[in-house]
Amino acid sequence: MVRALSRSWLALVLLSCSALPALAASLQGPIVFACDRSGRWDIWVMDADGSSPVNLTSDWVADDYPEFSRDGKKIVWTKGGRGPDGELWVMDADGSGKKQLTSDGYSDIGACWSPDGSQIAWRSQRKGNRYSVMVEVRVPLHHDLAVKKQKVIHDMHTQLPAIINEAFGAIETQLKRTVARRRGDAKQNNGQPHGMVEKLFAEEGYGFIRAVEDDRQFYFHRNSVLHGDFDHLAIGVEVRFSAEEGEKGPQASSVQLVSRPSGG
Repeated sequence: MVRALSRSWLALVLLSCSALPALAASLQGPIVFACDRSGRWDIWVMDADGSSPVNLTSDWVADDYPEFSRDGKKIVWTKGGRGPDGELWVMDADGSGKKQLTSDGYSDIGACWSPDGSQIAWRSQRKGNRYSVMVEVRVPLHHDLAVKKQKVIHDMHTQLPAIINEAFGAIETQLKRTVARRRGDAKQNNGQPHGMVEKLFAEEGYGFIRAVEDDRQFYFHRNSVLHGDFDHLAIGVEVRFSAEEGEKGPQASSVQLVSRPSGG
């Protein structure tokens, strides 16, 4: 499949097949076009009679909309497809000297040269500014959540708050799903609460656990850790425990390691 035969004065699609040989014989110089014969869209050149095809952009990024300069020395094209990743590039006619011309997050396509080759015109969505909103949340036990929303904004006062609200709404949904999943895991573990070691005073023989279910902090002593595993504890280690109310607040007994720290 071939797309976008690019000399602006060529109109091969308007000619019958019987006329093509005569036209090819009258043309001078190569023809540049986009083709997926290699399994991806690349920029190719060939002689006017269809011989000697050469791939100029052999990479995994979609290349399209090629156009020769009037003197035949340069080619401008779109790298990155038709979406917001599509940017203008220019190269020499033999594929060397590749240089990026635009990097703006808009779809830049359909470039063509001025008669003297000093300017390039192209089609692009240039109204409004593109804004990105990213929300990152770290949940206990080193579980990271992230949401990114981006949109071209035309009206700052109405559209920007909307995309911010959309991002926070999405992260809220992720948090609810994470909490529901962890509560389900806790029920499967015979109803025992679990959490992570938040503070550890190894020499003194005690520490504190931050519970996943209700975010409460529980004190625990070396003697409360099962199987003599107190020396294997570290900040961030996941544990199960039995919750009790002590004289000075919540305490954990029957503390059991769920996962050991890496390297432990």
